[in-house]
Amino acid sequence: MNNGREDDAGMSRAKAQVGIREVARESGVSPATVSRVLRGHPGVREPVRLKVLQAAEMLQYHPDLSEEGGAIAVILPELAGSSALGNYHDQLLPPLLAEIHRRGFQAVLVPLNDLSLLRRAFPVGAIACAASGEIARNWDNRFAIPLVVINNLGGRLRNAFCVSSDEEQGMRLAVAHLVRKGHRRIGLLIDGSPERTISKQRRRAGFLQALREFRCETAPGLIQNGVSEAWLEEIGRIIRAGATALICCGESSGYRVDFALNLYRKRVPEELSVISFENGCSRFCTPPHTTLSQDFRRIAFESLELLELVIRDPAQGNSRQVPYTLIERESVASRES
Repeated sequence: MNNGREDDAGMSRAKAQVGIREVARESGVSPATVSRVLRGHPGVREPVRLKVLQAAEMLQYHPDLSEEGGAIAVILPELAGSSALGNYHDQLLPPLLAEIHRRGFQAVLVPLNDLSLLRRAFPVGAIACAASGEIARNWDNRFAIPLVVINNLGGRLRNAFCVSSDEEQGMRLAVAHLVRKGHRRIGLLIDGSPERTISKQRRRAGFLQALREFRCETAPGLIQNGVSEAWLEEIGRIIRAGATALICCGESSGYRVDFALNLYRKRVPEELSVISFENGCSRFCTPPHTTLSQDFRRIAFESLELLELVIRDPAQGNSRQVPYTLIERESVASRES
């Protein structure tokens, strides 16, 4: 007499064995036609394409690495009615897509509000570039493919992992540089509310830890959240708190801070030293900004390396961190004691 567990095990084995031939048999077409449909080949009649997709969905088909031409889903922020893609994604997406193609995969770009497309694209795995704490929530119950989240994963999930820049190390790197230049009263502008993402929370925690380590001064007003509606006022609060140096988080922060400090008539670096995050405009600020730089090529490499590993064996997956580097330019000056 079979028990329920044996039945479940048999069903799991059956699902694991579903491939292109089983989908072809169910939809009544050739394996070659199924392959063309699943690769998005344009030379397939629409009724045939829909029949194959319906069969694949019913059989809970998922491609594996042995099937040529697999796709990686790249999950982007919600794009409708927003300008969500900016300096951060401008630096992340080119090396990420290049690494996907270098490894022989195709890339399927999926906005965050269109995740249902994953049920029709049949990727072998997904990489999330969207800064949303909700991205991995309930992932295991929604999709049967592994997920790698870049720079933002809250909690532990069986089928979701993270590759992130080492925020604590980055904050320590910036504070240590300023301390060597004689600064002890350092301000921090966080790019948005820390409640939104783990990375912002870690930046704040890493900054506070570095202040304690180097015995820097602390005061109300030195840490502000750079929300879009009030970032100009928040920079003003940091200035009024007596900061001699300012660390500005986020790849879009540099030119905003450059603009704000010109409005406040603060001379950089004579009156206020600045470290921002590296982007394509950092060297064109006045003066050129010293920056913390995320290693986006390394992030792309580690993300694909981890995803390929967990596609084969999820038990081997461990989240990874990539260190920041400091690019020294002219916006930090030594402070006389």
